[in-house]
This record gives sequence, structure tokens and C-alpha cells, in this order.
Amino acid sequence: MESSQKIKESEELLLSLPKAKGWLSPGLSLYQGFYCPSKIVPNIISFQNHFQAHDQDIVLASKPKSGTTWLKALAFSIVNRKRCDQLSNCALLKSNPHELVPFMEFSLYANNQLPDFSTMSYPRLFSTHIPYESLPESIKQTNCRIVYICRNPLDIIVSHWHFANQACLEHNTHWTVEEFAEAYCKGEEAFGPFWDHMLGYHKVSKENTNKVLFLKYEELKKDTLNQVKKLAEFIGFPFSKEEESQGIVEEILKLCSFGNLKELDVNKHGKFMPYFENKSYFRKGEIGDWVNHLSDSMVEKLNKLTCYLYMEKNKNSQSFSSSTSEEDYKNGIEKLLNILPRKNSSGIPLCQYNGIGCPSSAIHGMIPFHQFFQANQNDIILASLPKSGMTWLKALIFSIVNRNRYALKDSPLLTTHPHDLVFSAIMVLDPFGTISWGRREEGLVEEISRLCSFEHLNSLEANKNDVFNRGIPVTAYFRKSEVGDYANHPTPSMVELISKVIEEKFANSGLVFKSN
Repeated sequence: MESSQKIKESEELLLSLPKAKGWLSPGLSLYQGFYCPSKIVPNIISFQNHFQAHDQDIVLASKPKSGTTWLKALAFSIVNRKRCDQLSNCALLKSNPHELVPFMEFSLYANNQLPDFSTMSYPRLFSTHIPYESLPESIKQTNCRIVYICRNPLDIIVSHWHFANQACLEHNTHWTVEEFAEAYCKGEEAFGPFWDHMLGYHKVSKENTNKVLFLKYEELKKDTLNQVKKLAEFIGFPFSKEEESQGIVEEILKLCSFGNLKELDVNKHGKFMPYFENKSYFRKGEIGDWVNHLSDSMVEKLNKLTCYLYMEKNKNSQSFSSSTSEEDYKNGIEKLLNILPRKNSSGIPLCQYNGIGCPSSAIHGMIPFHQFFQANQNDIILASLPKSGMTWLKALIFSIVNRNRYALKDSPLLTTHPHDLVFSAIMVLDPFGTISWGRREEGLVEEISRLCSFEHLNSLEANKNDVFNRGIPVTAYFRKSEVGDYANHPTPSMVELISKVIEEKFANSGLVFKSN
């Protein structure tokens, strides 16, 4: 059982999370950059805090309605094929696949319970809809294996729409397919945005082929035999030549076929969870059913997102960079901007990209940066939130790195804004070197401090005129720079609210902010 203190903390966090409409009450919450049913946020937190993976574990991951049920049936049958006298006695004939391969967030860690794994035999089979980035560290750090199944987003939407409306019958609610598709385009869907979900697992599958096997539902349907052999090999249960000659692979395919699973009595009756009937997991299982439901305009909008997925999957790809014209590349970014979720913050329109809100103008730079930038060991990256002291930090770093290149009285900092200089600073060869403030540089620290002081930078002509970027006057970067200036502006109630947020978000982090 989860401790009462942890339960209280999870409940308080849940209240503070951004919300979105969902097809089940009370809707969705934005947690760690992805939307999930609000009811299971405490389950996810408990899973993240307590689960300890083992090297033999197998985790099946997916977006909802991507082929999860089929993958569970296949993986369970492959792993347990030697535990049954024959496949005709397989537990799959008497139990729904979701009972045999339990969900972490829906089953094992539900209702504030901590599961007892002592009776589970190895390898343990688990499943999850959680994005890779939010999996417990033990899953990422151990040698346990992850199998991810991906499906055409158009088919996911239609399948999820049918599934949702069937579950919603008891709640007297109904979503149109247009409403459902629009929510997907905004990224406001269970465990979405779907593009972040798919790309997260895809990236790791490319970086570490022993960690994540990235399966495609369409390929599994069209070439089931070879794809199942590939699955068995990856999870450590390859088929022997003897098994292949005996037709064991074909037996498993028949046992786990959509038609066979759908007709089993256990999958015709009963419920997996209070609002999900077992039969709702077996509707069609077809490729391309979306053509019967989605309008041309909605398909076009979703295809733009698929174009974005293509761009992201081919980061740093030579074939991508050489075959795509500059015009097509820019058009691709514009198409992406047109369909990214948007929100206003203090009158500034922000796009949700990779789980963060940022101005659309910034995305024009972020995407090429993500795709093409190659860091060197000697690079220095200065990072901050806006208005955290970045201008001052740039001036200091530039002066430190270039102190042997320019006499400080001739420093480019005297005639050029710090934001225009930092790029040259991070490209200097071996900028760290061996920093020694010896006799030769006596007084240099103080000289750099004076050069980069707020008062001195504020008085320079280079920082009084012109604009820096996006029409922002350079003078805007030099206002007061005082500690505690907030006391002169927000109301006491607003200060109290902000302080509470800071206290909650930074609790136990060791990071403390001084106000004077």
C-alpha cells in the first residue's frame, strides 16, 4: 500500500496539472509532457517511484489501439510455449491477453496498491502506454527489453474512436470522429501527443537495437511469420529449427490470430476494467479502415503531422539532408507550425513542441538545430530560462574564454551586444584549457568583472540602440537586474501563489532561491 503522505502528494500534484477534455471523466491531465487520464496519474507516479526492473523483464509498450492486445497474445504465447503440454492448453484460451500481460499504470499500481511480484516467474511480462522518457529509470538502465508496436495514426484514431464511444455508452456521452481527430491533432489524447510517443521509442530503437524493438502493425499484418520470428529472437525465445519443422510457429500464429481471439468465449463476455468490455478489444483489426470514417480535410491535416514524423525520424540522415530542397524543408516546418497545439501566454502565442511551449519563431531554429547540430567536445553551451541572467552570463563567458585573444580594452563586447558574440565564444578551440589566475593575469578577474558589470554594459552605445532579434530593442536586456525586484510589482496574493508553486515543484530538489 502506498503511504498516506505519497497519496496526498500525488493528489495535490494532480490538482495543479493542466487539463484537457477526455472521453472518460474527469478528462486528461498533462503530466511530464504527455496527456493521460487524470485518474491514473497517481498510478503512474507510484509505478515510477517503486518499480524495479530486472534484466530478464520484457516490457510491451504502445499507444492505445496500436495492436497492443495482439502483441500481448503473441509475446505471451512465445514465452510460455514450453510451459504448456501443447498450445491447445494455453492460458490464452481462458484469459484475456490484458489479464496475462498486465498494464503497469492501469492494473498493477492501481488504487494505491504496491504489487507483490514474488509469485511471478521469469521472464516477467509487463505492458505500458507510458512514453519512453517517463518510464522508471530501472527499465532504462537495466538490460530488460522493450517491444514497441507502432501503427498508422489514421487507423489509431478511428480504432480509438470506436473503442471510446463503446466505453462511453454507459456514461451517455458521444464523440464524433471529427472531434476525436481534432483532439489528436492538438496532441490532447491519451498518452499523446502521439508523435512524441512514437518518436521517443523510435529514437531509442535506433540508438540501442538491443534495448527496443520497434514493430509496425502494418508489417506484422502483412508478414506475420517473419515478424513473429523477429519478435521471438529479440525477447530471447527464438524458435529452434525443430520447432519450425514441427509447425510451432504456425500454431502460435493461428492461436493468436484476430479471428481466433475474437471468437474465444473469454473475449466475448466479461470486462477487463469496469468500463472496458473484453469484446471491445476485438473490432476489426484491419489496415486502412480510416478511409471509411475520416474526411479529406482531416486526413490532409493528419498527413502533415505524419510529414513531421518523417522529418523527425530522419534527423542527421545524409539521405534526408541531400534529397530535400531548402524550399521543401522550410515548407515542411511551416506545415508543422500550422498543426501544432497552440496556447496564449500573456498575449504571446505559444506552440507545443516536444512537450514545451515556445514561440513559433523559435521553432524555425529549433528543428534544424535538433536535426543537424553536431556537438564537439570543446563546445560550451549556455542554458537558461528567459530573463534569468543570460545576457550577463554571455558577457562573462565571452570575456573569460577570449581574454588571451583580445586585450580587454579592445574587447568586442564594447561594441557588440553579448547575444551577437556568444556563438564565436563557443566555437573557440579548447576554451577551457588550464585556467590559471597567476602573476601574469593579476587583476584580470577584477577587470573582467568591471567590463561585464551591469552598469558598464548598460552604458555602452552598442546596448542602447538598434534591435536584437524579433524586433526586441537591445535596451530591453538591461533594465534593473536587481535581486528581489519582484516585491515592487505582484500583489501579495500573487507572490503567495507563485511561491507555493515554486515550493511544490522544487520540493526536495535542494534548489533554493534567495529573495534578497
